[in-house]
Amino acid sequence: MQTLMGGRVRAIARILTTLIINNTLRLTPTHSIFDNHRTNMLKGFNTDLTVRGQQYHVQTEDWGSLNPFLVSRVFKNGAVFKTVKQSHEDALKLGSINASQALEQALKQQHQRILDQLVAGQI
Repeated sequence: MQTLMGGRVRAIARILTTLIINNTLRLTPTHSIFDNHRTNMLKGFNTDLTVRGQQYHVQTEDWGSLNPFLVSRVFKNGAVFKTVKQSHEDALKLGSINASQALEQALKQQHQRILDQLVAGQI
């Protein structure tokens, strides 16, 4: 059993070494060697706030290119109270120098819009 496991470990090490030498293995936080799809997700935003005595947590995140949506969730008492989704396609219509900047701008705007709506009593 120990020899079998040692053989597997050596085989995996050889494969990884080959991928590194051939410059075909690129590990990033959003990429796995077991998944050939890059997700290219932006970092999101989290805000806790109290409005009229109620505690809320607002979370806005980019679901990446495999599921291209910017999603905001408003939590109240630990449960999802409201969800807002915007497609990457709609976000890119906002315009910018490049797609990444447009998505980042849309992510910030969506998060701030929800915070403003909460404070204004619209949510």
